[in-house]
Formats: sequence, structure tokens, C-alpha cells
Amino acid sequence: MLENAVWLHDIYVDEAARGHNAGKVLVEESIKIAKEFGADKIILTAAFQNELAKKFFEHNGFTTTMVEMMFDLTKIKDND
Repeated sequence: MLENAVWLHDIYVDEAARGHNAGKVLVEESIKIAKEFGADKIILTAAFQNELAKKFFEHNGFTTTMVEMMFDLTKIKDND
């Protein structure tokens, strides 16, 4: 159930700040704020090819719960 979930839309750490726990601090603050809103879950997406982000989030307690798929309609030629 996602009734009490919040969505973490974007999180980005500038390369200059990487390796200094900036991402960890952002996640910790996101968790704190989510709890203040009464949420029991945080949902986010990471691009399939973004291994760095996926590993980062997994390392910080996030688990994969679904796979998003897309069909690109622009790749189909119209026969009109």
C-alpha cells in the first residue's frame, strides 16, 4: 500500500560534493521530513542505466519494488 508514501522526485549531488556524505545527508533529511508528514514509505525512481544511483540508494536502505517499462511511440513509422 502506498497510501502513506511520499515521492522523492529528484536528488542530485554535484560532483564536487560527492564523497563527502552530501547524498547521505540529503537522504537522512528526506527520511526525517517524510516521517514528519506521517509517511511510512519513500518512493523514488532511478534510471535503469544509472548504476551509481541504484547502488547509492540500496546502500542507504532502499529496495527495488517494481520495474518501470516504456514503449517509445516515436520509433514507429506511421503508414498514413
